[in-house]
Amino acid sequence: MVLIFYFGTYEYAPCRPCMTSKREGFISSRHGSRDNNCAILSEVMCESLLQPLSGGQFDLANATTDNLERIDISTRRFWPPRSAMNEFRSTLHKEIDAVEASHMGDHLSYLSSEQYQIDVLVVPESEFDSAKGFYSNGDFSYCVGKMIYKFNLKWSSKGLTYQMKKPDVDIRNLANSELEVVLSRNTHDAFEFLGFEASTIGLLLDPSTEINQQQLIQFLEECKFYRAFLRNEKARKRLFNKHRERRPMVRAFFDHCESKAELMDPVSLEVKTPGESKIVTEDEILEHFKMTHKKREMLAKIESMIQANDKRKEAKEKFNGTFVEKWYPEVSKPQIGKIFAALRNHIGEGSLCSEDEYFAWILSTDADAIKLTVHFLYMKLKNTNMG
Repeated sequence: MVLIFYFGTYEYAPCRPCMTSKREGFISSRHGSRDNNCAILSEVMCESLLQPLSGGQFDLANATTDNLERIDISTRRFWPPRSAMNEFRSTLHKEIDAVEASHMGDHLSYLSSEQYQIDVLVVPESEFDSAKGFYSNGDFSYCVGKMIYKFNLKWSSKGLTYQMKKPDVDIRNLANSELEVVLSRNTHDAFEFLGFEASTIGLLLDPSTEINQQQLIQFLEECKFYRAFLRNEKARKRLFNKHRERRPMVRAFFDHCESKAELMDPVSLEVKTPGESKIVTEDEILEHFKMTHKKREMLAKIESMIQANDKRKEAKEKFNGTFVEKWYPEVSKPQIGKIFAALRNHIGEGSLCSEDEYFAWILSTDADAIKLTVHFLYMKLKNTNMG
């Protein structure tokens, strides 16, 4: 397992200096009670981007606006057992004197009495590079994600993914997650595909380079989907939500895109650049990442599911609860349920059979034989007072 630490700050409450080091580990001399936590962490990487301050006044005596003291960090090493994760969660809560704490799965969030936020994200090692790239440079990745959303692409801590188009036919039990293809978990490869120049990618991934907000906006313009984003007012509006509308980077990029869209000639805006016109169809995207086999596998799976749905529909038309109601008008709905449960146990020879096994039996069994079997089970249940 990999632990990603993401130290964020509220706009009006920057964090005080703590737990950052040029060496591999955390400084714990100012926080003696945190020695144990510091000892288990290594390979610390500092994030380069800092969200600009709004000029607000800070009431806390220990609040600071020094850039070197407002950084994000990540770390690769962590105790492997799950029990250690639970122990660490409890220990961290106590030792940072958290006034607020929440967690959803492996995503933990704390607000300390010193008014800095600590987000702890545990990811598989295969997702460490993409998680590090996603959480670096503030809301840069959030803006990238909104630009590529229209093309069924998604950039997250899990990597660059593509959502394959759902078939027109209604398929039971086909989840959207099954149509999602991981294109790359390598941040460099993902950014290269999205159209960012090599020099830009180098700066974005260099932890020793400071990048200001204006530079990030210039980098975002390099994305091959940028002009399509400008053309789509609905997509631009999607930048904002109740959690992001006050974020300086998001607001600055939104204002930038709005002014650009207003100033650009509508005719010239519709003309696609060479980079923009490349790799926008589903087949082209999958081909670029050598993932066309995923589509073939999914199409085969969908065809199999369609066939299963057809068989299920045919079986339900051949035999269903309406038949039992007609045969035994006196039985109630719960009793019909018990009859069907008994039938599935009969088909499974003592254990509940699967749906596929049940429908296969219905289709392969003569209608009269089905009725005789149901009658046998009904009488057996009736003799045992089926309720």
